[in-house]
Amino acid sequence: MNTDIRTLCDNYLEDLNKMNKALVWDSNIGNPIYTSIILSYKKRFDAEHFKYCGKILKSHEGIFSDFRSYSNLATITTLACAADPEIKMQQLSDTYKMLKEDFLKSSYLPVTSIILNELSDNKVKQTEIVNRARNIYKRLKSNHMFLLDKSQSPYFLSLALLEKSDDTIVNEIEECVTILKGITSKQYALNIAIVLTTNPGTPEEKCRKFINLYNSLLDKNIKFRKDHFLSVLAILSTLDISNEQLAIDMKEVINYLRGHKPYTNLFGYGKKDCYVHSAGLLCTYYNSAEGECIALTNTITAIIAYETAVMAAIAASSAAAASAASC
Repeated sequence: MNTDIRTLCDNYLEDLNKMNKALVWDSNIGNPIYTSIILSYKKRFDAEHFKYCGKILKSHEGIFSDFRSYSNLATITTLACAADPEIKMQQLSDTYKMLKEDFLKSSYLPVTSIILNELSDNKVKQTEIVNRARNIYKRLKSNHMFLLDKSQSPYFLSLALLEKSDDTIVNEIEECVTILKGITSKQYALNIAIVLTTNPGTPEEKCRKFINLYNSLLDKNIKFRKDHFLSVLAILSTLDISNEQLAIDMKEVINYLRGHKPYTNLFGYGKKDCYVHSAGLLCTYYNSAEGECIALTNTITAIIAYETAVMAAIAASSAAAASAASC
């Protein structure tokens, strides 16, 4: 493992343990992803600042606000990374109100407002992005009535920035879904297809690189989970790094993390969780080495994949807990 990746892993482990300790009463499912996001902004986790940002959120949003539902930690993390958390919270709140006019109210809408603010703080530009995102969404919804849901709304913002026609975007996504349907369910294939479409190259080339990366990891006994988190692996596959090198780096990061707390704890993170977290860390590492424009695009796409996957996992976990409690 090279020194830079090891340093990133050490910073990640230190900050993750601090976050788990500071948020001991909250679900820790999303903590590894939010730790990675903070590091991707070249910042470190600060428990006091995080609590301060949590107070800002509570002072702006009521207890029934979507910002304080599944996206609670996503919002606080965004505030913690901002130059001025108070101003950022007001921007997020204003953007959320605008989005409610175009999209159905949901717990995923705050993440959409977070992403939209990362893409632009200009209201006119935001409106243009939302309008195009809505049109692309409607086009795909007509073809995949039961596959598109509220969790995927943030992805369409990144599609709206592409210098491709709506027809080209939709056709590329459909072609990717056709190629990918053998590796996972059609719903997750659709998420992967959207991630791949935001990057250059033909659908065939991008899908083959993703599938080959998945298989390269299997050859190293790394069986990546086939759910929302596959989108994180899709981001890794779009980087201008060979699959062989990515697989080697993944193996080294996994082995390193699994030798340290909280991956050694009885109630810590499991093997498959570690695979996802390692992929997220490598996205952070490689994006920091890219040009500024590419890094920003990849980082935003990564944040979309991380946060929508985490929220889906938290929602599933909450549903399972509620079901168990009713038995």
